[in-house]
Amino acid sequence: MVEDLIITRTETIRLLWPDKLLEKLRENYNPPVVKERIRLKTPENNQSLLKLLSEKSKQLELPIIASGTSSVTRYTVMQRGDLLTVYCPKVKMLLERLPGSQSDRFPNLELLETEDEPVYFDARLEEWEYSLFLRDQYKNNPLSKKTGNLVSEYFSSLEGKGIIRLMESPYYRAELQYEEFMSALQEMFPLVFK
Repeated sequence: MVEDLIITRTETIRLLWPDKLLEKLRENYNPPVVKERIRLKTPENNQSLLKLLSEKSKQLELPIIASGTSSVTRYTVMQRGDLLTVYCPKVKMLLERLPGSQSDRFPNLELLETEDEPVYFDARLEEWEYSLFLRDQYKNNPLSKKTGNLVSEYFSSLEGKGIIRLMESPYYRAELQYEEFMSALQEMFPLVFK
């Protein structure tokens, strides 16, 4: 019975079996089902390609989301390759409006077609930018400072009380990306020293 516990609650919540937790996360993870994969060689560089995809997303009212590998630089200090990989529920519709040609030789854009909803969970760039604007506007508000301190205390690691509570929730799903969630929270509510 004790072997079945992954965490313990005494005065604090403590992770007992990190390997077991990681194993459970691995067992329950389901990657998105990719219906089609198309590689393109476009004349655009990475920055202009991102801007172009953002514009097409708005025009077509179509979510276009960078894959985890392609968005790694947003959350960590890592280098990614020249290939930008994005998910889109209607690749053909997008493909008709992009410059370039289909090619496996030195492609710089890979389109993955999937309708799996968790992939598009946070596809609202405009809302994120507006949220950052509000963060900057209210950064001196005492509630913003208090929230930053709470985020730092409860959401600074996967072993933090906030993440553990989320994992205990009946709404918990293994496919939720907790590290990206923590990173977004920390960006939205940075730690403010008293």
